[in-house]
Amino acid sequence: MKMLTKYDATIRRADWFFDVLLNELSPLLALAANITAPLTATQLNDILLSLSAQSVCTIHEEYCLGDNVQVEFH
Repeated sequence: MKMLTKYDATIRRADWFFDVLLNELSPLLALAANITAPLTATQLNDILLSLSAQSVCTIHEEYCLGDNVQVEFH
């Protein structure tokens, strides 16, 4: 089964997100990825992309059924 590996999104208040919230979430993101903190900017970006894709896939599989399927993998 193929999975999304990245997800593009627009984040409102991105400046606040990256300046404030991301620093607060960094230890949790490191834990989720089994990486020792502190994380580099590249690691944070990769983790966020991966977790976002996983979340989108999970939600899609739960709610987008039948005629509502949004993504098909071949």
